Amino acid sequence: FIVEHYDDLPDMTIFMQDRPEQHNPHWYLWTRCLRPNATYAPMTHARLARLFRANAQTNPGTDRDDAVVEQCWRNFLDVFGKSRLLPPRATPTVGYYQGALFLASRDRLRSYPRSTYALAHKLAAGGDGPRKQM
Repeated sequence: FIVEHYDDLPDMTIFMQDRPEQHNPHWYLWTRCLRPNATYAPMTHARLARLFRANAQTNPGTDRDDAVVEQCWRNFLDVFGKSRLLPPRATPTVGYYQGALFLASRDRLRSYPRSTYALAHKLAAGGDGPRKQM
């Protein structure tokens, strides 16, 4: 969405997955409470923080898959210049709002160029393959 509509983004965009009510049955009512100048707002009830071991999706709990998941997070953060958020040589803990349900303002989204989102999209779609650690 961001890559395709970068030049004509609405003032605020709510990003969500299919069936958002599974993560917040009142998400639509929450939209009425948003400040008109909000730049980012999670739209779920709980923020989760877990070790990578708890997040491996392909074969949970195996060292190989934990490393793949960790590198994926590192590569994605690197695209946005935020790789420093995960310290090297330490098992990271990642805090996130589950359910991919959040609001972002046009100004906040445009704080990164379209090319950054294009690269992030490519990584998420598996188009760039493994990247070397920078």
